[in-house]
Parts: sequence; C-alpha cells; structure tokens
Amino acid sequence: PDIPMQITSIEQIKGKWAGVVERTRRDDFVEFTINDDATYQVTSARLVGSFDSKGKLTLRDGMAFAEGPNAKGSFRLIDRGGKAVLRLDVVEPNGLRYGTDLTR
Repeated sequence: PDIPMQITSIEQIKGKWAGVVERTRRDDFVEFTINDDATYQVTSARLVGSFDSKGKLTLRDGMAFAEGPNAKGSFRLIDRGGKAVLRLDVVEPNGLRYGTDLTR
C-alpha cells in the first residue's frame, strides 16, 4: 500500500525523477530534476517536438508546488513498498488536468 510522506525539505526530493505523463491523445515521457536550492528543470520528449521548463519549488502543507505561465503543479511524496515515488498533478489554465508517478 502507498504511505503518504510529508515533504519538509528539498533534501527529500532533490535529484532526477522520471515518468510518463498520460494526457489526452498522447503520452509524454518527462524528466524532472530538482536542485539543492529548490530550482527545477523539466524536460519532456513528445511524439511531436519537445518541452522544457524551469522554475523554483515552494514547500507548504507537506507538499511541493510549482507554478508557471502554462501550468500549476503539486507534488506529493509517497512510500510505495519501500520505494520513493513523487506524485505529480498538473492543472493547465484551460482546466486540463493530468498527472504521473515519478520515480528515481
């Protein structure tokens, strides 16, 4: 079973995470790198083209948050059978929602 974990410091989630984001009509492979100073870079390989974004995470209420002009994301840390999983949920300005489980 999944055990939710509080994110209380960037130290818990820094490093490279990857997963497949399931979106309407396509899936995107994403790599999400979180640095010591809470900055991040996300890159995505798509069927058509690519996507690259940077920003800085904020921590509150046991979660991490990212906000940019094209989307807002929230991250929850989960212990899944002894393995850390970073759950990403995204909302775009048009209301489109999607997410993925990122692993190291």
